[in-house]
Amino acid sequence: MVLLAGCKVDIPWVDPLDATVSVVEAQEADEWAFFDFHNGIQLTNADGSPLLLDSPDQVSGWDLALSQFVLATSSGANSDWGSESQGTLELVQGSEESPPSIGDDAAQVSCASLHSEAWEADEEVDPDLAGPRRSVVHNVLLTGWFRYRLSSHQAIPNFAVFAVQDRFGRCVRLQVVDYYDDEGESGFVKLYWQYLVD
Repeated sequence: MVLLAGCKVDIPWVDPLDATVSVVEAQEADEWAFFDFHNGIQLTNADGSPLLLDSPDQVSGWDLALSQFVLATSSGANSDWGSESQGTLELVQGSEESPPSIGDDAAQVSCASLHSEAWEADEEVDPDLAGPRRSVVHNVLLTGWFRYRLSSHQAIPNFAVFAVQDRFGRCVRLQVVDYYDDEGESGFVKLYWQYLVD
């Protein structure tokens, strides 16, 4: 799967309502960037540039790892450093034609109401199912946040709303709404997110 950059992408706008809006710079196919829900920040180096590593298991203190369009949680094979995350589950199905809101009634749930057997943990598989990417540990359900537009080689969000457990076992409502910056450069993943009540 090849995702082109540099051309403006027409993606529907969805109201974040009272959710936090964050953009994670994750442009590299062979390196991972990291987001910390607890502090609401992308992990960075001392000079302020995004922290990029070969593998998510090289650092702790993150809840979401991103390598271009591939998303990982601190669960399953990525939880070796003591994370309490069970992974992710889908609260609201996505639809590009009629995008749901992060405020959809079906997304208004408590963390305690979510059944533990429904969570999907990270596993090592091929993220694009056809190459050229190698198999990596990631969250298959969460990486399904988009559809691939073959005609333009672009990632188009389906606007599904997910529940994701952070490394402390707390639940976050999450919607991925864009993959491009204002100039059309890819790898700028825009997130709407909110902590769920316990």
